[in-house]
Amino acid sequence: MCVGVRDSDIIGLAQKSKNLRSISLRVPSDFSLPLLMNNPLRLTDESLKAVAQNCLMLESIRISLSDGEFPSFSAFSLNGILTLIQMCPVRELSLDHVYSFNDAGMESLCSAQYLETLELVSCQEISDEGLQLVSQFPRLSVLRLTKCLGVTDDGLKPLVGSYKLDLLTVEDCPQISDRGVQGAARTLSFRQD
Repeated sequence: MCVGVRDSDIIGLAQKSKNLRSISLRVPSDFSLPLLMNNPLRLTDESLKAVAQNCLMLESIRISLSDGEFPSFSAFSLNGILTLIQMCPVRELSLDHVYSFNDAGMESLCSAQYLETLELVSCQEISDEGLQLVSQFPRLSVLRLTKCLGVTDDGLKPLVGSYKLDLLTVEDCPQISDRGVQGAARTLSFRQD
């Protein structure tokens, strides 16, 4: 949980951690921090760029921009996240409540040559159009979708029968049905609350 952590802290860490292989950033919502204009405690794309430039062995990234009840209004942008993906051999990417990640981000992942596992939790800006691009990801074999409200069965259609994915997990995505996931991966896990 990055409470009180600033860009300078992450930049310093990145500069001293050339062999870093995994990073997990859980940024609390602005509602749980003191309300200050231009909150200096916020992490921005400068942190992500420093990690991308210095940690060239980074394989696993987890970014969570919420403390559960409220979303974070972190200054992480789509551009900052994509910089990490483009500069590092990222095999696992997990995004939780990252509202800046959208269909354009999904399109950019089509060139992520190392990406094997993608987890999207409450990424509401992704639509069927973005999800359909998963079939074009070079190495993706595991896809986990949780509480992604903008995707439907139509988003999974290009995967049905292709068996590109080894594992597809869909949890609490109300517009995706049990029928919609059938044949989209070798192994399926489907749950609706």
